[in-house]
Amino acid sequence: MKKNWLRMLSVMMCFLMVFGLMTGCGSTATDEGTAEKQVVIATDVELKSLDPMGNWSGACYFIYWTCYDRLLNYDYETGEFQPGLATDWEVSEDGMEYIFHLRDDVKWHDGTQFTAKDVVYTVARGIETSNGNYPKVDHAEAIDDYTVKFVMQEPNSLVMDKQWIGDSAVIKDGSGDTIATEIMGTGPFKVKEWRVGEHLIIEANPDYWGEKAQVQEIKFVCYPEASARLMAVQAGDLDITSIAPANVKAAMEDENIYVVSAPGTYLRYVAFNHGNEYLSNKLVRQAINHAINKEDVLAAAIEGMGVTADAIVPTTVGGHNPDIEGYEYDIEKAKALLAEAGYPDGFEIELTYASPAYDLYAQIIQANLKEVGITVKLDGKESAAASEKINAAQHEMCLTGRGASDANYYVNVMHSSHLTDGRNQLNMNDPEIDELLNQIFVTEGAERDAIYKEAQVVAHEEAVIVPLVVANNYYAANKDIEGLGVIPTGGNDFRFIKWAE
Repeated sequence: MKKNWLRMLSVMMCFLMVFGLMTGCGSTATDEGTAEKQVVIATDVELKSLDPMGNWSGACYFIYWTCYDRLLNYDYETGEFQPGLATDWEVSEDGMEYIFHLRDDVKWHDGTQFTAKDVVYTVARGIETSNGNYPKVDHAEAIDDYTVKFVMQEPNSLVMDKQWIGDSAVIKDGSGDTIATEIMGTGPFKVKEWRVGEHLIIEANPDYWGEKAQVQEIKFVCYPEASARLMAVQAGDLDITSIAPANVKAAMEDENIYVVSAPGTYLRYVAFNHGNEYLSNKLVRQAINHAINKEDVLAAAIEGMGVTADAIVPTTVGGHNPDIEGYEYDIEKAKALLAEAGYPDGFEIELTYASPAYDLYAQIIQANLKEVGITVKLDGKESAAASEKINAAQHEMCLTGRGASDANYYVNVMHSSHLTDGRNQLNMNDPEIDELLNQIFVTEGAERDAIYKEAQVVAHEEAVIVPLVVANNYYAANKDIEGLGVIPTGGNDFRFIKWAE
């Protein structure tokens, strides 16, 4: 099945966006007795809980990709699904059954055999935890030890797209109670040592069924501050790190490291609570779109290293609608729209966001909206507190972002299902929009992309958000590291990194 390569490319989800990576130099012994350098990768947060179905912060995906496997893999060049734990698969004509034929030579890290019952358990827990990887799947059942069937509540063609992303990791039967702290996978790396608050070390799995890891050990350590990550890789203490736009020039001038980059998919935007007294008015939302100077945001917040955004789906994501022209920065037009809406003198509104990540964005927006008479009260909070308030729709306006492989993740923020799933950023409930978005689930290919494009037109005309910017992704690496690929979501799964010979 074909997919847009950027869509898949972008998904690897989302793991490296908010955190840094690095590799330091220790040495370990291989089975052959030779010495190999240990690769150290830094995260921006401590790895305390690693449940693929319950923790989706970017750093966690380092583990999901290296220590686990998924039913499917994906070929970036051809845009086709490839075998993973499943060797082949078929879909019933009515779209109500998906049958996966499984490998019979896979073992868990504890040496026990992988079978269909593990997939059945994974699906059941995924449905129970509402993690999103089994849309409209009623249940899974084992046909035999190495064949499993997904039985649908109703057709939903997105289910295949979900089976290769990082957090669709297949977990061992019965492991749900301990999986957050006791990693048990089938992947090319397994846990060697985990000292919470200090580091997590994974080592190559000699019994891996697929392509073997090319480094013996990877060590994850926490470096929350971006400039500290760069200084560490420059000093030779670390080997790979994500870097902030402000650090790119300095990294490129250092002859001992190299910089890799890729266009991003992570859209930063202003989300309106459509239940708010003022923001329920489309004219007000359009006025705010005209009043915000995205070029100022681009220059100040991300050092110009990215692009301004016009649509709810970024240009780097499959299904983007290139025909949408963004709201131009026009103070007078914004004032006229506010007057037409009945607010010629403006009003006061609160803007909630995670601080310090969005501090500059918030300050620019506050200054812009002041020009049209809107007084913005800044409500900067620690990241978890901001997310809690935003997801519960307790905000008025908020600054947030999202990045993914597929346009569905962006346009579906308008669906009323988010009123009950804890991701209620927009607080929208429009049956016509729901009806349009529901067609995504029963279409594929060009037909599905056409619906994505139509949904983006609706989002633009209704001014459901203010798309701001999409930053490029940058990494600095020790010049002796090879195999570091950067994808639009900013991630790398580290399965294929190696030291230069």
